[in-house]
Amino acid sequence: MYWVKQHISVTLFFLVVTVGFVLSPAIGPAWDEPDNMFSGGVYVNFFQHGLDPSYFALKTDKASIYGDRIFPNDHLAAHLPPIHNYVGVLLVLAAQALHIPTTAPVIIIAWHMATVLFFAVTVTMTYRFGLLLGLSVGSSLFASLAVFMFPQLFGHGLSNVKDTAQAAMFILALYYLVKKDLLIGAVVWGVGLATKFNAVYVPIIWGIWRFAMVIRDKRKVISKNLIHITYHVLLITAIGVLVAVAVWPYLWFDTIQHILEVVRYFITVGQGYRVVWNGIWYTVGVGKSLWWYPLGSFVYTTPLPLLGLIFFGSIILVRKLTQKPAWAILPIWILIPLIRTLSPWSAFYDLMRHFLEIIPALVLVAAIGLEWFFQKKHRFPTTGVMLGAIILGQMIYINVSLFPYSTGYYNVLAQNPNTNFDRDIEALSVKEAVDYIHQRYGDVRMFSSIGGHLSWYYLTPGDRYMYTEQGADTVIVVNKASHIQIADYVPRFLTGYTMVHEIRRGDAIFAWIYRRNK
Repeated sequence: MYWVKQHISVTLFFLVVTVGFVLSPAIGPAWDEPDNMFSGGVYVNFFQHGLDPSYFALKTDKASIYGDRIFPNDHLAAHLPPIHNYVGVLLVLAAQALHIPTTAPVIIIAWHMATVLFFAVTVTMTYRFGLLLGLSVGSSLFASLAVFMFPQLFGHGLSNVKDTAQAAMFILALYYLVKKDLLIGAVVWGVGLATKFNAVYVPIIWGIWRFAMVIRDKRKVISKNLIHITYHVLLITAIGVLVAVAVWPYLWFDTIQHILEVVRYFITVGQGYRVVWNGIWYTVGVGKSLWWYPLGSFVYTTPLPLLGLIFFGSIILVRKLTQKPAWAILPIWILIPLIRTLSPWSAFYDLMRHFLEIIPALVLVAAIGLEWFFQKKHRFPTTGVMLGAIILGQMIYINVSLFPYSTGYYNVLAQNPNTNFDRDIEALSVKEAVDYIHQRYGDVRMFSSIGGHLSWYYLTPGDRYMYTEQGADTVIVVNKASHIQIADYVPRFLTGYTMVHEIRRGDAIFAWIYRRNK
C-alpha cells in the first residue's frame, strides 16, 4: 500500500507538469512576470561577474542579462525574492544548452514552466497532507485533483510564478513540520521566506497547532510543553531566517538594512491600490480594513458544488475534532493568514491571489466531507464517488472553456461579473489580442491601455507602439474593472474608435479591441 501511495504522488506531479508544459507556451506573461524575469537576470549578472553587488543598484537595462529582451515595471528588482527566479533562470540555461535561442518568448515560457513545477509541488503535497491527516487514498486524491483544477489556482499555476511558488513552499514546509521533521521543515520554510513573505505564517500555524494538541492532552503539563513548543518555534524561525539570507544574495550586503527594506516592501506594497467589488470602488491599505474581500472572493470564485462540500466538510470537522485532533491544523491554517485582513493598512487585491496558500486547506476540508460518504456506517460510497466526479468534472469544464483565463471565473453568486468585478486580473488577454490584430490587420500602430508592457513581446518590426491613444490606429482595453474606470489607464478615446473584436470565452469578456474610425 505504501508503494501505491508513493506511486500516486509521483503520478500527480508528472500529470501537472505534463499538462502545464503543454499549455503554458500558449499563455502570455502575467502582469508582474517581467519584473521576476528581469530580477532573475540580475542574479545571473551577479554570479557571472564575481558576486558583484553593483548590479543590484543599476537602474538601467544593463542590470539584468535579459535587459535587452525583458521590460520590467521596476529596474531595481534585486529586492524581489529570488527562489522562483532561480528556477526560471535554470530553465533558460537549459534552453541555451539545447541551442534554443533565448528570445523573450522563450524566457517567458521558461518562467511559465518554472511556475508549473511549483504548482505540481502544491498538488502533490495536498495529496500527501491528506494522507498525513488520516484521510483515505481516494479522499486525498480528490483533494489534490480539486486543488489542481481549482480555477484560481489553475490559472495562476500556469502563469504566475511568484504566488504559485509561495503556495508550494508554504504547504511543503507545513507538511514537514506537522510530520515532525522539524529540521527539513525549517529549511524549507527559509526557502519559502525567500519566495514570498506569506511564508511567515508557517511556524505560527504549526506552533498554535502543537499547543492545541498539548491542551487537549490533559496528561501533559501545559506550562512545560508551552516552553518546549516556544523553543522549537524560535529554533525553526532562526534556522529559516538563516536559510533565507543564505539563498538571497541581496541580503548578503548591508544585511540588516536590506532585510528591513524587504520587510517594508512587503508590508507596504499595494497600499493605495483600488479594487472593484460588485461595482463599487475601494482603496486598499489606507486606513480601512477590507477583511471581507478574500472571503467574498473565495465564495464568488469557487464552483458551487465544491463550496457546498467545503461547508459540509466543516461541519464534519467540528463534530469529529475530538476524535481527530490533528484536523485542527486546517482551521488554523486557514484563519492565521486571514488575520492580516483585519489591519486597516494591509493591502490585498486581485481576488485570492494573495491568499493562495489557504486554498489547499479549504479543499482538504472538502475532502473530509467526502470521506464521510466512504465510511462503512454511512454506506454511501457510490454517492461519494459520484459527488467527487461531478465536482472535478465541473472544474475541468471551467478550465477548458476559459483557458487561459481561469482566474477570471465567477460562479452565479457574482452578478454582472464583466462589469462589476475584475475579469482579467493579470492582463493575460493582451497576447491573444495582439495575435488577433496581426492576423486581421497586419502591422499597426498599437496602444494597450492596461498592461501595455505585456504587448511589447509580440510586436513585429512593422509595428509601432504608441504610449497614448493619440496616433494609435488600434487600441487594446483589458477588462480589469479596477483599472478600466481610471482615466489615466483608459482615456476617453471611444468617440474616435469603434470596437471591432472582443476577447471572450462564452459570456466572459476579457478584453476589447478598438480601431480608429477612418
